[in-house]
Amino acid sequence: MSDARPGTGSDSVDPARASWAEQARLERREAWGMANTTVSRVLRPRSAEDVVAAFAYAREHGLKVIAWGNGRSYGDAAMNDGELVLDMGLMDGIEAWDRETGIVTVQPGVTIAKLWRRILPDGYWPAVVSGTSYTTFGGCAAANVHGKNNWKHGPIGEHITGFTLVTPDGAIREVTRESDPNLFHAAIGGFGALGIFTSITMKTKKVYSGRLDVLPAATADLEAMFRFFERYNGEEWDYVVGWIDAFARGSALGRGNAHAARYLGHDVDPEGQRMMDVQSQELPNHIFGYPKKYLWVGMKFWAHRWGMRFINWARYTWSTLERNQHRHLQPHAQFNFLLDFVPDWKFMYKPNGLIQIQLFVPKQHARRVIRQALELQQAMKYESWLIVMKRHRKDPFWLSHAVDGYSFAMDFPV
Repeated sequence: MSDARPGTGSDSVDPARASWAEQARLERREAWGMANTTVSRVLRPRSAEDVVAAFAYAREHGLKVIAWGNGRSYGDAAMNDGELVLDMGLMDGIEAWDRETGIVTVQPGVTIAKLWRRILPDGYWPAVVSGTSYTTFGGCAAANVHGKNNWKHGPIGEHITGFTLVTPDGAIREVTRESDPNLFHAAIGGFGALGIFTSITMKTKKVYSGRLDVLPAATADLEAMFRFFERYNGEEWDYVVGWIDAFARGSALGRGNAHAARYLGHDVDPEGQRMMDVQSQELPNHIFGYPKKYLWVGMKFWAHRWGMRFINWARYTWSTLERNQHRHLQPHAQFNFLLDFVPDWKFMYKPNGLIQIQLFVPKQHARRVIRQALELQQAMKYESWLIVMKRHRKDPFWLSHAVDGYSFAMDFPV
């Protein structure tokens, strides 16, 4: 969070923008997980100069400032009770796109969904994506998000080549890895502590097919899950991810299913070019003939400990069927954005919402720590309803959460 106090910044603010900043109004904001609600003053900037004016307003009134992207943080990352929130949703333009080099410049409010729909027809895919396509790149850079390919391709910051940052003193800074390596590696992953991104330039990934080569596997216990990760995190594969049934006990502790995936080479997929069409990527709107937007209502029936125990058992059992263990081709969006498959699935956690706890554990301790995390949940009879496991590597960013090891993300009802 950026702390803008009186007397710390420039006074050269356009009078019209200064007047705009004075129009900040109180709004109630709810975290995506629905467990936190705050009331804050809100401004919606359209340019870097608007952000400068907002910081001047904050200094004048002694307010702390935080940026809000698309409100997809599980916890309170973008909450700022009683202070100033800059909603970056109006800054959602793709400023430059070079289909020859795959380099793109976006404003901070651009979502992953908006970008992939623009660049995939040209044969590119964002190098790192989160589990939902509705996060913004301002938020992705601030959190230095990782994907299912972190162990190989690193976090999003490793693909950013430069950015524009407005600092709390009102300065507009153009930063690259070469021009200011300290600020570059501190601001990415800094959660806005040093300023607010107003433009981000990054490299995207050249792809030759709209699909990935995907290998699924049912893993009978925690050791089998680790063996899968260790086998498929080599040079031949680009993604590895695991889901774990928190309710399985005894010899089945840590069972689940895992997926490895990799990009396809040139001319490997005869349908590759056609599958780069946006319509070929879109997630289906119906399941079993019913609109998916209402699926959470039915899920609500199962939203209790015994219901989730059955759902996790059913999911694992389904993954063990031979027909569900065949290697196959899958569109990029369908593989990467599992959290978008059921619209508003979080509503099953109403009325109190959910929180996510994500452990990052060095590889030499991962088996022991993850086993203990599962055993502790079961001892408390408070098992996570959804657990996702990923492999990581270290990165050069100053406030990095990464380790040479594993992450273990657990969703809990409040």
